[in-house]
Amino acid sequence: MDAHTRVDTQVVGALPLVAAMLEQWGLAEVVDRVVPWEGDVALGTLVEVLVTNRLLNPKAMYAVGDWAAQAAVTDYYGLTAETTTDSGGRWSVSPSTARRRKAPLRWRR
Repeated sequence: MDAHTRVDTQVVGALPLVAAMLEQWGLAEVVDRVVPWEGDVALGTLVEVLVTNRLLNPKAMYAVGDWAAQAAVTDYYGLTAETTTDSGGRWSVSPSTARRRKAPLRWRR
């Protein structure tokens, strides 16, 4: 590395551990299979972001997107702060759209 090489660092804390745990559990896949969703971002991914938020920063938050950008969660999932913030109730699920699919739940072991 010479004197002209620029290196950017980012503190990610326990994000790699939490992300690996959620991936091993298959949380996003289960949520996507069981809950109908028509959002811009897969609901399973949003659930993983929210679970990651509660595990890494267990405080009540309104704008999760700002935290997700600061904590490298948006970079990890390839999202933006705007797509991880529920503005205007886009994440709400009405009873008519919450009908469960008839897909069996199978947990990976």
